[in-house]
This record gives sequence, C-alpha cells and structure tokens, in this order.
Amino acid sequence: MVAQIGFLRYRRHDMSPDEWQAEWRQLAALGLGLMSRAFSADETVIVKPSDIGNCVGDVVLAHDPRSKSLILSISLRTFILSVLKSSSRREWTRGRARYWRKTINDFPALADVDVKNMDDAKLSAYVWLVNNAFWAELRSKTAPERVLVLDGEEVSDAPETTLARVLAFFGVTFTPEDVARIATSEAASHHSKRPNNQYGASQRRADLLDWQRRFGSEADQAVEWASGIAQNLKLGCIDGPVAGVAPRVSDSLMLLPETA
Repeated sequence: MVAQIGFLRYRRHDMSPDEWQAEWRQLAALGLGLMSRAFSADETVIVKPSDIGNCVGDVVLAHDPRSKSLILSISLRTFILSVLKSSSRREWTRGRARYWRKTINDFPALADVDVKNMDDAKLSAYVWLVNNAFWAELRSKTAPERVLVLDGEEVSDAPETTLARVLAFFGVTFTPEDVARIATSEAASHHSKRPNNQYGASQRRADLLDWQRRFGSEADQAVEWASGIAQNLKLGCIDGPVAGVAPRVSDSLMLLPETA
C-alpha cells in the first residue's frame, strides 16, 4: 500500500501541479487510513514498506501525530558493494535508477543525471542518493523528533543494544531479559532473506571483506562520483549510514585490507 501511494505521487497526469497534489493527498490519506486500522484501540500498526515508501515519509508522519519512522540504512560504500555482489541486485538497481531518473523532479541535482551509460556501481550510488534526499527532508523538516536513524551494521554487531533503542523509540515496555531473549533467539541468528542459513556478525564481516576484495575499486570510484552530487544536494557527509550522519569508528576499520 505504501509503495503504491509512492508510485502514485509521481504518476504522469494532465492536472495542474496544485490540482494533482490535492488529489494525491486525498488518495494517500484514504490509503493510509485503511492501512492503519487496528482491531482494538490498544493495538499499533507496524509497516515495513519497500524502498519506494521513502518518498512518502512526510505524508505518513503528517497523517497521524503518533506515527514514527525508523530509517534502517547502511553506508553508501557498503550499499554499493552489496549491490555489485549479486546479479539480481544489479538488475533491480538498474530498474530503480531508470525509474527515479524519469520520475523525480524535486531534486534537480538528481533529475539532471544521465543514468543511461553509468556502470552498476554509480547506479547504486544514484539510488542511495535518491533515498537519502528523501530522508534528509524527513529528518530536517517534517518531524525530526519522530525519526530514528539506525545503522544497519549495528543489527549484527550489537543486537541487544540496537533492539533496546528501537523498543524505547517506539515506547514499548521491556526488560533487559526480554531484549536478551529476543537477541539470542533462533530467528535472530539466521539470514533475513535466507532463513535456513545461520548468519551473524562474524559472517557479515567476512562477506564485507570479500566484497571489498572483489569490488572495492569500483566502489571507490562511485563514492567519489557521488560526493559531488551530495554536495549539490547539501546532504553533508556520505560515509555514514545515512547522509549527514558520521560513521562509527568500526566502520572505517572494517573494510581495511589485511596487511602482511
């Protein structure tokens, strides 16, 4: 539902911009109202939208003053590496880059980029920048006190601390024992997309080093390319989990190649 509202926001139409904005917001309010229904007053609806939902975060937060947004992201360089490692992710990224390039007009620095002849590393950077442009608006203008930025690497590196932050942000009552039980459960020790495979911090670090070895130079070139666009967008630093947020110290050490 959230993705469909996002697609609808940038759909081609014959109305004036003001007319379409009014029409779209009415449809968005209807969709969000239906989606946020609960069976009882003490229940809370939690939605994990696709990436397209990032373009409607402002509307979601404006729809209900009780709503909150959790931004779970990884650094630009890690995102590029995670795309380059997989042919299916490369294909997905090409499609997303084409979609945003022909759709987005809110950010001229992105709308003017020619994605037709770009390699997959730069296309990955482009997609990351688009999402961060939306997040920057959300974090600085809409309702910054209702937005939590979470470094995706912390999920595997410090699961208990990360879970406690999320629960506290959403106002969920918990005890340290609750957090420990969840963080050490069977579900928490498996890959989210491959539930039959065990996966933890050590395997994650091994994967990152492997991706660095195979695609590090491509990623470096794409990050350098993206830095100029980020500057035009006034996003701030781009080496943290989201633009404008400094990286953890461990992030700067994790991908260093081994020395003899």
